[in-house]
Amino acid sequence: MGEVTNEGGVKMIDRSLLDHYAENMDDIYKNVGIKEVKEGKDLKGFKIDFIRKDSPFAKLGIKRHDVIKSINGQELTSYNAAFNFYKDIKNVENLSVVIIRKNEEMELEYEIN
Repeated sequence: MGEVTNEGGVKMIDRSLLDHYAENMDDIYKNVGIKEVKEGKDLKGFKIDFIRKDSPFAKLGIKRHDVIKSINGQELTSYNAAFNFYKDIKNVENLSVVIIRKNEEMELEYEIN
């Protein structure tokens, strides 16, 4: 299974790693826990509840308490939005994740090789 590496300041995700998680969703939940974040009845994103040290998710730079707001421009305002992205992950060539960390919005960018 592939890795997440840092090449010249650019985080690279090995395609085989994405393929593995696309086929083995349960492995995701062994490495990272998420909870929904709501404002009233509206889903506003997913909060990282725990992240396993040294997991591929930790190497992505995601931290406990981060709130994932969008992936590749797709707002995560429903489980459907999240699962639609997940179902198409094998076709993704790069990844842009907007998170909220300590009340500050940040964009994390990755290339897939």
